[in-house]
Amino acid sequence: MTNDAAHAAPSADPAAPSAPPLLEIRDLHKTLGGKHVLKGVNLSVERGETLVIIGGSGCGKSVLLKHVMGILEPDRGSIKVEGREIVGLRLRELNEVRHRFALIFQGGALFDSLTVAENIGFYLMEHERLPWSRIYARVLECLEKVKLGATPRERERIAAQMPADLSGGMKKRVAIARALAPSPEFLLWDEPTTGLDPPTADAINDQIIMTKTADGARRTSLVVTHDMASAMKVGDRVAFLFDGRILKEFAAAEIGAYLKLDPDAAAGFSVDERRVWAFVKGRADRVLEAGSVDTQVLRRMLAPAPAAPADAEA
Repeated sequence: MTNDAAHAAPSADPAAPSAPPLLEIRDLHKTLGGKHVLKGVNLSVERGETLVIIGGSGCGKSVLLKHVMGILEPDRGSIKVEGREIVGLRLRELNEVRHRFALIFQGGALFDSLTVAENIGFYLMEHERLPWSRIYARVLECLEKVKLGATPRERERIAAQMPADLSGGMKKRVAIARALAPSPEFLLWDEPTTGLDPPTADAINDQIIMTKTADGARRTSLVVTHDMASAMKVGDRVAFLFDGRILKEFAAAEIGAYLKLDPDAAAGFSVDERRVWAFVKGRADRVLEAGSVDTQVLRRMLAPAPAAPADAEA
């Protein structure tokens, strides 16, 4: 496996004192509805890095994001932002930390009763107390950043539209523009390409990459996805969440190496390594729970399902 990342985060000066990670999660546990969802998650994200969390549906990816934002309180464990513990903070103190983050929801989560401009400027209206003229100027600036409207007139037309008038891809871009409006340090992405056609999904991936340096910032991102093409394109590192734990972390560039591996190579993997390989290959449901298997058994597990027999002619 290669250790080179496709978009490696800038390395620190070895002579400089070691700074704490921007985000550090240790031994995080959470039970919801009687189900132990997070079972001791350990994870660190460095400043300027894009870390992608992959894993199957229901494995706890979105629950983890909600803990980072302080929406959920863990049963046990630690979450630190630049060395500051946020678990147990009072609401006012927690909100001070939250202002450094922005969450881009899976479906965009735009306010249906507000225009595009009001959606993008919502945080600034609620927290910055700026005159509308300045907020509107920032709205148009953010629309330009996410490539909605090629001219000022087109951007003004889009700003006046309602969410119901937008396509799925446009809603995603407006959600990104809303996240960028207050210039946050840390972006959290919940399944950003879900439900989009491949060209639109790839355009959203380009937007994720763009946000790293928008406004001259060195922005950090935590991306939750099951889209391997997206993970490989936008990520510096990948963490595989399985059964409530981070099973493995690796460079995003290694996804390509996993995709090229055949069952002969994978048969010699440990169970955990084979779980990562099988998920990346898109055959997780048939392999993840397998114990030690030989190559022939693994090939049969990965073989395409037989086609249904055609109806016999009368």
